[in-house]
Amino acid sequence: MSTYYPVLNELFMFLNTSITQVSSYASRIPGSSILWKYIKNSHQDDPYRSLLELLLACFVVWYLFAKKYRTDNFIELTPQEVEELIDEWQPEPLVSSLNEKQKWELEKTPVIIGPPGLKPKLANGSTVINLASFDFLGLSNNEKIKEKAIETLRGYGVGACGPPGFYGTLDVHTEFERSVSKFLGAEESILYSQGFSTISSAIPSFCKRGDIIIVQKGVQISRSVVKWFDHNDMNDLERILKEIKAEDIETGRQLTRRFIVTEGIFQNFGDIAPLPEL
Repeated sequence: MSTYYPVLNELFMFLNTSITQVSSYASRIPGSSILWKYIKNSHQDDPYRSLLELLLACFVVWYLFAKKYRTDNFIELTPQEVEELIDEWQPEPLVSSLNEKQKWELEKTPVIIGPPGLKPKLANGSTVINLASFDFLGLSNNEKIKEKAIETLRGYGVGACGPPGFYGTLDVHTEFERSVSKFLGAEESILYSQGFSTISSAIPSFCKRGDIIIVQKGVQISRSVVKWFDHNDMNDLERILKEIKAEDIETGRQLTRRFIVTEGIFQNFGDIAPLPEL
């Protein structure tokens, strides 16, 4: 090769030497080994994300060293011209005017006077039954609960306002978690301030690319394969599971982790998921 292709031979030697020197210089930078380990693991787990990060890094480098925009054609206005443009400008209204349907809906919307509850009082003086509230037990207007809530707020405030790993937790929270674990016969439990926080943190921590998630609704943004089944319809769920099994046999797909995600007690109607059938 050195006889017939001297130019290529010299080029390969130059590239080899350059790569060796760059690697030597990079290894002297503090934290370079950690960065290289992150890039390697990220490429193995998700090569597309690594490609996107590389493109973003190249864009940042290009942006930093790119020439500034030319201002040769910039026209500087006089103060008088600026004032004339300001006087001529007519801003759009912040809120558009209501149409006839919206006016009718606004007039028909009931206005509650006083605290909401099972039987709120409306602005027209009538008392109605509130069938649109999730407080169907009337706990929000229970005087004992109100007094206890005020006492707790004065002692603990409104809470940690974040996950325990970032902002810490409270002793009443840990005591309640121990009580829940004991009641359910589990080793430990985690207390969330909102139900949707459980969904957005627990499910993504288990699911990754290639996993199969079978849900009733939701999981719109996921790298996993998502399939939906009808509400509490075990026959439809069984149909989907059989379809997945048939696809595995047809495509020769290796067994992946599969999750069936559902609520225990559904918040809209209060019906319970058929756990024995699941």
